[in-house]
Amino acid sequence: VYAGQAMGFLRFNTASLNLLALLIEWGAESAAKCAQVADLRARSVFDERFSVYSTVYFDIQVAKEFGRSQRYALPFSLIFVGLGDFVGPSEEARESALKIVSRVLRESARSIDAVTLTPYADAPFALLMPTATRETAVESRASLREAFAKLQLPAPVSFGIGSYAASMKSKEELIEQAK
Repeated sequence: VYAGQAMGFLRFNTASLNLLALLIEWGAESAAKCAQVADLRARSVFDERFSVYSTVYFDIQVAKEFGRSQRYALPFSLIFVGLGDFVGPSEEARESALKIVSRVLRESARSIDAVTLTPYADAPFALLMPTATRETAVESRASLREAFAKLQLPAPVSFGIGSYAASMKSKEELIEQAK
């Protein structure tokens, strides 16, 4: 009280205290929103460089679809897509080829399929195919091979298929089958 009396500009009334409380609340909310944005960026599910879903999405969706297949005995397949030994002048040329691969995958996918990045260097992309049997995945692989053959990329494109089987105990078995 004494300091407030010595400095007249520090006199607070109910309105100024309410305003101060409001500003503090807004500041706290802003800090919380900044933390949420940072968290969302860290967990981003979309890769803008290749216009496909991220490896985070890959991990989440494979686990989700594998669980759904186990519970309801539904088919689920995935196709890993890799770009073989690249013969090119630069890393920029390799990235350009990978962008072409991602575009072809997006254009070839069914409406319920998802094209994702994977955490595996030898197969940077995956086509997640809910409700697709192994036969459907084999047909899709054949179509993809035709599409990539027309493009004459500077490296061969490789494919691996994994399809859910009732005997599988974990999503890792499905992934290993596709590798």
